[in-house]
Amino acid sequence: MGDAFDNGLHYLRKALENLAKPPSEQCDVMGDYNVAWELRDDVLSHIRLLEVTDCQLNEEQGQGIFRVGNMLRALDPKLLALANTRAANIAAMTDTSWAPIRREAAALLLLLPSSSFGAVEN
Repeated sequence: MGDAFDNGLHYLRKALENLAKPPSEQCDVMGDYNVAWELRDDVLSHIRLLEVTDCQLNEEQGQGIFRVGNMLRALDPKLLALANTRAANIAAMTDTSWAPIRREAAALLLLLPSSSFGAVEN
């Protein structure tokens, strides 16, 4: 894989891993600050990065990325409002809109190749 693609894939996988976590773990990982917006932005920005690299994904992987991106773009903007307390972030992340997105992110992780970016060579 090319360096730019491998880098983008590595960070997309990390963002998807966070997106697939349960709400309380998402809030922990994101530091209880604006979790909904930050998670959405992380995934979408890494999707955009992959779009401008020499894409090396198959059709099924590409469709999975497209589905997750569309689901995130379709979120009610009220869910993305600034939240800076644990209670507000948990409330936003436990909205039923997130459940199918979490499932889709978990399914996409199974489809995507692993990244060698940052791997230590022996």
